[in-house]
Amino acid sequence: MEDIKKIYEYYFTYDKIIPFKGLSIHPVLVSEYFEFFNAINCLTIEKDKIPDVKIISMSYLDFLFDKIKNDKQDGEIYSSMLVEIVRLCLKVEPENFKYINNNGKITLIINNVEINKKEFDLLKRIICYQNTPDYDDSYINPELKEALDEADRLKNDSRITGSCSLERQIVCIMASTSYKKEDIMNMPIRKFILLLQIIDSKLHYEIYKTGECSGMVSFKQPITHWMYYKNNKFDSLIKYDSFKEKMKHAT
Repeated sequence: MEDIKKIYEYYFTYDKIIPFKGLSIHPVLVSEYFEFFNAINCLTIEKDKIPDVKIISMSYLDFLFDKIKNDKQDGEIYSSMLVEIVRLCLKVEPENFKYINNNGKITLIINNVEINKKEFDLLKRIICYQNTPDYDDSYINPELKEALDEADRLKNDSRITGSCSLERQIVCIMASTSYKKEDIMNMPIRKFILLLQIIDSKLHYEIYKTGECSGMVSFKQPITHWMYYKNNKFDSLIKYDSFKEKMKHAT
């Protein structure tokens, strides 16, 4: 599988429009936040977890349109989601978007450009990586993935005591930087998420260093500077395993 982060790093870093078969993939702005996250689920279904050999063997494009056509409950919803993603990310209106069903094999037609199943896989990956900096679709053993998900659930249960709406996130950035609301609304979602993460990391780094320098607090591991990326997806699993081991001895 292609390393999308590496191949498109230039475009992600500078929030550039990505050329794609004569089309243009645009970074989505904070002003379009709700529309994007209400629609992106159509590109992130973990179809290979569905216990059906037929579905697992399908391309993602064939699977999605099979769902749109045959799912009486959610088919129309997923159709609307896909139309919205095309509108937001490719700047193509619904009247210029259709598909061809050739004996059950789907080809998308966007602004008269044909997108086959392999190209659609690349398109959906670019869109997800372009707008969500923590997105990762690399293969993980299913049992390990389940353990990681459980570790994240426990971590979130213990740390999150309330919700943080988009409005509060915007205000948090305004309170922590010189950005005005208008600046934030015109910011790509990717940079908005990264900025929030950096603000949080910088604050915690300063608190930890102040405590360390005072001599009142000591840490087992060196404090990583806030500039450096340290979101290791396996960290939570290590903490989860440690938690499970402690619980064994407590029972």
